Amino acid sequence: PFVLNEAIAAALAEPNVVGGKTGEGSDGGGGFGDRRGRREVALDLIECIIEIGNKIGGGGGGKSVPAPSVARVADLFAEDLLSRLLGALRTTPWNGRPGLFAGALRFLALRGQTWSLHYEPDLMQSALFAVRDSPGEVPRGAREAVEFYVG
Repeated sequence: PFVLNEAIAAALAEPNVVGGKTGEGSDGGGGFGDRRGRREVALDLIECIIEIGNKIGGGGGGKSVPAPSVARVADLFAEDLLSRLLGALRTTPWNGRPGLFAGALRFLALRGQTWSLHYEPDLMQSALFAVRDSPGEVPRGAREAVEFYVG
């Protein structure tokens, strides 16, 4: 039932590729074309999912309050999305992590600090792993990992 979350994490975990080399630009494979465009779609999906979840959970200021079971489903969906983002962060090579960093940071900003505090140990473990696992000889990878840790 959480196939959308899996697809979002996979889209964010793709490294940018140009002609078979890692870097900025188009993947040349058609479809969405540019991988940065794919990432933007995935980030927009995160925003839509969280906004809908906040409305269902009563955080959106809507007048109708749904049954508690509907709000719990929205929370489960959000929890699974965060779990998939952090899991992909631990298993993706460093050059695929910038999209995951962006997705996790956007998710946490939209979900709010109060909700995020419950998941602080998982977030810290993932952030520390990203910093520790970033290649020392690639300053960009280390910088992005530290920005995620600090963010």
